[in-house]
Amino acid sequence: MTVHSSNNRFPNDSQLAQALGQMFSRGGLKVNGVEVLPYNVYAPGATARKYSLFVFSYGSVASSSLNGLSGVVASYDKEAGTGLAQSGAVFQLRLRRDAENKRLRNSDEAKRNKLLAYATRVAMEDAGILPLYWQKPYWAARKGFVVDPDRGESTGGAVCPAK
Repeated sequence: MTVHSSNNRFPNDSQLAQALGQMFSRGGLKVNGVEVLPYNVYAPGATARKYSLFVFSYGSVASSSLNGLSGVVASYDKEAGTGLAQSGAVFQLRLRRDAENKRLRNSDEAKRNKLLAYATRVAMEDAGILPLYWQKPYWAARKGFVVDPDRGESTGGAVCPAK
């Protein structure tokens, strides 16, 4: 397999891809190489499921794990809207059944939270994805100004004089 990554999306993404390629190789996987591309070229390829192994960042401003579970972990199904942010590999069949039965969208909050906790545990145990780290964005402004960044890590957050 070839490890694919962007080279300008987040800090040190190309170095991360190189390190991952070496680690996978040392772990016994046959790694043909590492290919890093500018994000505007890389992202469409990832979306088109052209890569067997790729580094991608995922974030959600939602307060539950449902978006990540249905978008990243569930099997790809364009009509159902699941697996749209993953490579198309088939995994997490137990999770897929839960999502297809819409039990994870249960309106009873206590039941939904219990099912989401179960589905998250299944996803991590099945290791269809390998969370590497959680990036923490930081912003700063000189005295007298306030930064109001959005939760999506956009650097275009409002910077305005302090009141």
